[in-house]
Order: sequence, then C-alpha cells, then structure tokens
Amino acid sequence: MVETSGTLTRRLLLWLLLAPALVWLLGLILLPHLDLALLSFRERTGPGEYAYSLAQYRTFFAEPLYWDVFVRTAVISLIATAITLLIAFPIAWTIAKLTQGRVSALLVGRGRPAHTRLQARRGRPTSAGARMKPERRSARRWASWGGRPPPPRPQHPTHPHPPTTPPHPPPPPPPPT
Repeated sequence: MVETSGTLTRRLLLWLLLAPALVWLLGLILLPHLDLALLSFRERTGPGEYAYSLAQYRTFFAEPLYWDVFVRTAVISLIATAITLLIAFPIAWTIAKLTQGRVSALLVGRGRPAHTRLQARRGRPTSAGARMKPERRSARRWASWGGRPPPPRPQHPTHPHPPTTPPHPPPPPPPPT
C-alpha cells in the first residue's frame, strides 16, 4: 500500500494531537510506576546504598498485615465491580434501548452555555447559529426536540395575530418653507 502525502499529513497531525496526552501519560503515570517497580526489587543495605534482591516480596508474603490489606482491597474492588455490573450496566442498557433510533433530547444541546440556549429560544442568532447554514440550523432545531418537530408556539392571549397597522400614526410631514 502506497501512502500519499495526505494520509501522511493526517497521521502526523494525529500524532501531534495525541502528543500532549501521551507525554502526560508517560511522565505522570507510567514513569512513576516503573520507578516503583524497580524500587521494589531493591533492598536498603546502608544509608543511601541499595542492592537488588527479592527481600521486599518475601516480607510481603511473610507478614500477615500486608497480605490482609491486599486481600481486603481486592475483595472491595470485586464487590464494587459486581455492584456496577448488576445496577449501572442494566440502567445504561435500558436507556440505550429506549432512545434507539432517535436522538435523545436529554443529550442534545446540553453542551452549550446557558446564555446561548436562552438566545436560541428567543429567536436571536447565536455565534454558532449565525455561522451555520440555514439548513443546518433547522437540523439542529429538529434534533434538539429528540427527532420530533417542536410544539407550536402559543399565541399571546390578548394579541392572537400580529398587528397589521403600526401602533402609532406616522409623523406629520414637515411644513413647506
């Protein structure tokens, strides 16, 4: 398979995008764990002097306190995992089945700030809506109601229809000079 410059550029951009997360993962998670693993194979022989040995592991298995703490932690982790599988997984599965085939109104539009949602409700253009093409705006409105058309807007009780005449008479023409 021959790669074009476009696919190479995409791969490079992907790696550049992932680089900060990978550096963070390597520097703050993997390297300290690797250092602790190497430290576990060393035994202190004097002030500031260490030699490689398995003495730490012998102490861990020989001392009941360490073993009890390890077993207790493992049991609590297994219980928490079982509770999650018995309660949270069926709830998530039920929600996924109930909303299958349509966009959930609970999930769409919640990522926007509150003032943007209020402006959109009042019919004012928002920064995102103003930049969108009209067909995209109508698709967003449609999706925000969970795939159903929005309900009709209620008319004001005292003014069922907009006035056809201006509320004030036009100003008189200026006198001839």
